[in-house]
Formats: sequence, structure tokens, C-alpha cells
Amino acid sequence: MNKKTAQDCMEQVYSCMDSGDYSRAAQLAEALYTEAKLMGWLQLQTNAVEMMLVAYIEQNNLDKALKIGLVLKQLPATAYGLYLLARLELMAGRNANAYDMAEKALKLANENRSQINPLVLEKIYNLMAKTLSFYGDSESAARYYLKSVDKADSLQLKALEYSNYLFNLHYFMKDAEQYYNAHLGYGDLFKEIKQFKHDERYKALKTGTKKIRIGYISPDIRYHVVLRFCAVMMTAFNRDEFEVFCYLNNYEDGYSESIKQQVNGWRNIKGLSASKTAEIIYNDNIDILFDLAGHTSQNSLPALAYKPAPVQVSGIGYFATTGLGTIDYFLSDKYLASDPECFVEKILELEHSHFCYTPLYETPEISEAPCLKKGYVTFGSFNNCSKLTDEVISLWADIIRNVPDAHLLLKDKAFDDLNGLHIFYEKFLKAGIDVHSKEWSNRIEFRGFSKDYLKEYADIDIALDTFPYPGGGTTCDALYMGVPVITLNGASHGERFGSSILINAGLSECVAQDKQQYWSLAVGLASDKETINALHLVIRKMMINSPLMNQSQYMGELEAAYKYIWNSYVNNFHS
Repeated sequence: MNKKTAQDCMEQVYSCMDSGDYSRAAQLAEALYTEAKLMGWLQLQTNAVEMMLVAYIEQNNLDKALKIGLVLKQLPATAYGLYLLARLELMAGRNANAYDMAEKALKLANENRSQINPLVLEKIYNLMAKTLSFYGDSESAARYYLKSVDKADSLQLKALEYSNYLFNLHYFMKDAEQYYNAHLGYGDLFKEIKQFKHDERYKALKTGTKKIRIGYISPDIRYHVVLRFCAVMMTAFNRDEFEVFCYLNNYEDGYSESIKQQVNGWRNIKGLSASKTAEIIYNDNIDILFDLAGHTSQNSLPALAYKPAPVQVSGIGYFATTGLGTIDYFLSDKYLASDPECFVEKILELEHSHFCYTPLYETPEISEAPCLKKGYVTFGSFNNCSKLTDEVISLWADIIRNVPDAHLLLKDKAFDDLNGLHIFYEKFLKAGIDVHSKEWSNRIEFRGFSKDYLKEYADIDIALDTFPYPGGGTTCDALYMGVPVITLNGASHGERFGSSILINAGLSECVAQDKQQYWSLAVGLASDKETINALHLVIRKMMINSPLMNQSQYMGELEAAYKYIWNSYVNNFHS
């Protein structure tokens, strides 16, 4: 093998990776490594092993990736190689190790900054942000995601990293103007995008003369919490007046298959570019395109920047403005919609709940409140640990200190490893509670991830909501399992999500207007075990009979809103 042949082989590996054929890429990279080893070409050996590791990581083949990782550790260290080893640690669930390895990668990259590819820095920053976010350090994560935006070399990658940045702002940013302006920065990325034109298609159309074609675009039309909020949109629509198309940016599962059988059109857009996705939607003649993801993972907002539908809406999966001027409306309800100045979109306000909750799988039966048998009250939260800020933990610590023998149960994937536990032990210590002490060691419990988590609500008497980023799916799950939730109302749309849920469920008395009232509600309810038990036995029935689960009422309000915004668009041609 000569150097030109080696270069050709590397190009073949890259081509296979670009096309998604990682199995073939691994084979070619392994052959290249064998030849390079025979020739004594150390740099080429390193390159080949790095490519093999990428291929196995992308195939999610942990066993082979670990073996190749051991080989890579024996070769001269590169910033990219250390980054790949950090990815491997993350893949193996060793999140703290992943961050440490990424720090080493960053240090080496900075030492060779004049020679380093900016994309390597982008990848390192992204991984560091991801691990920091995993443990709840959202402020640091946001800073690294913003660094990733700067190093990204394409609009697609910049948009992805900017969405990551915005999502992490949810957990800590309280300045409404700063928060809004940060979202406007996302829209600025797409100023040069050429948008589709629609007027020629519709200028001769009159209202009420055709079925309105709705398109739902999301990565979560599958087993995901968001599907519990939007499944009814795709299964209970008025087929005499509407047609529904779904665009899934993800792998399909049994839930996807079920939805697919009930809609008029289905497209899997995973792996397609934003421009190609927009072209498909445009050619499907979608009238109203509804983005259900906002700035959450694997979103398709870049496709909406092309304006593939004449009317575009966002909501359900994200709590704030998208920042995209091509999106016309944001779905809300009267309990949420009081800050229109914080949205580039017009607020589309429903009379009751802006979503309809649908349990998608078999749920455990309701049980009595555990405090009746245990003799003490257990508070709990199954919210993402990133929502457990120092401010939240401080208030919760003050609550359990003032309820005799009270326990606190927290559940999140971050508690599956010792580093995650240590971080939150320190947070509680800062709040005045030593979880290792004799007084508290048996009263605060940290549980890790489990797919069948619903049954664990039977261990909680009162759920405590987080702020300023409240629960959505976790609050609905708690209520459906009969557990009362205490939430804190806030100033922004996102901060009032929990309030909307509880008011719609008929539990407005569980909504606090400030932290003092939150404390009083939690401590007061904990003093009345009979009331706690009565709530456990009745809340599911209240929820089923409320606007949160009234499919007919919800779809009536939603489809009336669709008609309003569609007719507003069509009537513009005749005014």
C-alpha cells in the first residue's frame, strides 16, 4: 500500500459514513489499520482506529467500540481521539468519566489550536455541554452549547447547537427580555433562506370549500411523553373537514405504526435535509403545518424556516417562542397566555387546556396514600434533575424540615451513578441537609431510571413541582396516579404550565402564587393525612372528567382554532 492508496481507502470510509453504511466503514477502516500497522505508519493507524471507533459508536455496538477504544488508548493521543473516547464513556453510561475525558480533549485541542479543525472543538464543546446538562448544570451547559454554535460549519449544525443552547436556558434564565432576545438569535440564522410562496395556490380559494390539510411534524410520534399530549390530534380529528399528515423525524415504533394507520398521510423524514423536508411538505399541499417539538431534541424547525405551508404553528412540546418569523401562531390556553410580547408568533388561545392528555399504555390501579400505612408523609418529584435548581432544593428542604418525619423521594437517570448522587448530596448540604447524617439518611431517597416508573407514584403522598421550569408529563402522570401536586405559578408562559394543568384538573387550590404560599400549601396539606388519602382516591376520576382528558371538547376547540387561522389566511385575498 502506498500513500495514495491509503488516501483513497480513507475517502471510501468517509463516503460510507456519509451514506450511513457504518458496517462497511468499519470493515474498510479495519483493513486500513492492518495495512498501516504492517507499514509502520503510526498516524494512519491512529486515523483508522478513530474511524473504526466512530463506526461502532454510530452502530451502537458497545462491545466492539470498547475493544477498539482500548487500541486507541495505546496510540498517540489526539484531541479528536480523546473526544471519541469521551463519547465511548458516555455511551457506556459513565458520564463523569466522559466529562473528564472531554476536558482532556479540550486541553489538547487548545495546545494545538493553530492546527485543530474547528469542528473538533464543536464536538468537544457539545459533549461537555451534554454531560453538564445531564447532572443539572444547565448554565455551564448553555455556555458550551453557545461555543459549539460558533465553531459549527453549517447552518444545519449551527441550528442544532443553538436549539440545545435555548433549551438549557429554560432551567435558569428568568430575565424575560434576555430570554426572548436569545430566541430571536435563532431566527437570525435563517435570514437568507429562500421561502416557498403560496399565494398563487390559494388566492382564488374561498373559505369552507375544501378540507383543511393539517401537517404535524415531530421527532416524538412514538413512545415519548409528547405523544401523550398530542396523540388525540392525530386520532380523533373530524374527517369530514380535515385531513392529517404526519412527518416523523425519528425511528418508528409500535406507537408510530398505530398513528400511521389513522392518518391520511405519513412521511418518515429522518436523515433528510431541512430543504428536502420542506419540499416534501410543500408538495403535499399542507395548509397548516404544526411543529410539536420547538427547540427540543431532533426538532425540524429549520424546515419551517423555508415556510413550506402557508400557515405554521408551534406548541405542545416546547414552552416558549421558537424565534422563527416564519411561524405564525403559538398554541396556548387562557391560563398560560399573558405574555404575547415574549413571542414572535401570535398566541392562539384555547378556552381550556392547550393539550389533551392520553395515557398510552396500561397504568397501575390507584392505591391509598402511603402515609396511612407508613405514618409519615412522603413528598416526591420525578422531574428531570436539571430542574432541581439550588432555589428549588432550598425550598423543598425547608418544607421537609417543617413536617415531622417527612420523607423526600427523587427519581431521575442522573441518580444511577455515584457522581450524580454526589452532586445532589452537595446541593442538599448547601440547603442545610446532610443526607448522610443519622437524621436524614433514611428520609431522602434517590432512585434511578426505570421504564415502569408509574407504579412508583404509589410511594408518594404529595408531588412537589419544580420552578421556574415546571413539570408537564410528570405532573399529568402524578395526577393520573392519584397524587396531588403543588406547583408555583410564574410570570411566563412556560412557568405557568403546571398552573394550567392543575386548574384544568379542578385543583386550583394546589397552585401557589409565591414561594411562601407554596411552602404553606405543602406543609399544610402534609398535616392532614385524611385529605391526602381522599385526594389519592379521587384525583384520577377528576382528571378523566376534566378538560385535560376530554377529547371531544379539546378537538372541538382546536379545530375551531384551525378554521379561524385558515379562514384568516384565505380571507386576506378577498379583503
